[in-house]
Amino acid sequence: MNSHYDDDTWTALDVDEPSWSNHVPDSPAALTSPRHTGRTPAEVDAYDGEALNWGDFLTQDLSQVNWTAGRLMEHGQQVALVGAGKVGKSLFTLEWAACMASGRAFLDDEPRDPIRVLYVDMENGRRDIQRRVHALGFRPTDLGNLAYLSFPPIGPLDTRQGAAAFAARVLHHNPQVVVLDTISRFIQGKENDSDTWLDLYRHTHRGLKAREIGCIRLDHFGKDTERGSRGSSAKTQDIDHVWELTSSGGDKFRLSRTHTRTGMGEGEINLLRAGRPGERGTTRHEVTFEDPEKAKWLGRHRRLLRCARQLHLRHR
Repeated sequence: MNSHYDDDTWTALDVDEPSWSNHVPDSPAALTSPRHTGRTPAEVDAYDGEALNWGDFLTQDLSQVNWTAGRLMEHGQQVALVGAGKVGKSLFTLEWAACMASGRAFLDDEPRDPIRVLYVDMENGRRDIQRRVHALGFRPTDLGNLAYLSFPPIGPLDTRQGAAAFAARVLHHNPQVVVLDTISRFIQGKENDSDTWLDLYRHTHRGLKAREIGCIRLDHFGKDTERGSRGSSAKTQDIDHVWELTSSGGDKFRLSRTHTRTGMGEGEINLLRAGRPGERGTTRHEVTFEDPEKAKWLGRHRRLLRCARQLHLRHR
C-alpha cells in the first residue's frame, strides 16, 4: 500500500459512517480483519453495522478483561491522560506505548504480547523524542511495532478532511492502539465548545471505537486543576477512562482515575520516576507503596517480573 497520503486522498470518504474503509480500494477490510481485532470472523461480522443476531451474540464469551500493558485500559478502549504542562505526560506515555509495542512489562504488570501502536505527535520535537527513547532504554529492535509520526501533515480531527487523512494513516499502519499527543493540537474548534468534541467523536473516535482500536489522548489541565482538563465537559462523554497525572513532589507522582465507564482495575497509583540524568536506559516509572508490607510484596513481584521478562525475550 502506498505510504504517502495527500490530505485530500479520502475527501470522497464518508467519515460519518461507522466504517472508514468502505470506500478504500486498496484494503477495504484492513481494519476489520480477525488478524487486527483478535476476533473470529463471526464476531467481526457482528460489528459490521448490521443488527445483532441475538442467538449468536449472547452465546459469545465477552467477559474476559483483555488488558493492555500496565492495566490502565482494555483493548479497544478510549482513554485520556490529563496533567499540567511539564509534568511528564509525554515521557510516561512514550514508555507506555513502547512497552505495548515491545511486550515489556509496564508499571509492574506482567509482560504481554506485543501489539501495533501508532503514536501521532503534534507536541514534541525530534530531539526530545530521541532523548526520551535513549533514556528509557529502547532499541530499534524493540520498536518495530511502534509507528511514530512526528508532526504529520493532517488537518484537524474534528473535521471531515482531517479525519479522512488520519484514517488513511491508521489504515496504513494498522495499529491496535493510537496515541494523540496533545489533543488540543488536533482540533479546529474551541475547547470550551461542546460541538468541538462532538465533532471529534463523530469524525474520528467513532471510527476507532467501531473496530476496537484503542486510543490514548493526552490533555492539559484547565486553570482550576480540581475541575480536570480544560474545556467543555463534553470532552469526557466519549471516553472510557480519564487518568490524571499529578506531581507529589520531586520524582514522585500520582496517577488518579477520575472518570470510568467500567470501574475495572486500580483507581489510584503512586509512581516513582526513576532514572539518572544523561544515562541511557535508566529512566522508568515504577509503582510504589507507603505500606512496608506492600512495598516488600512489590519487591518480590518485581523480581518475578524481571525473570518473566527475561524468559519472554529469550523465546521471542
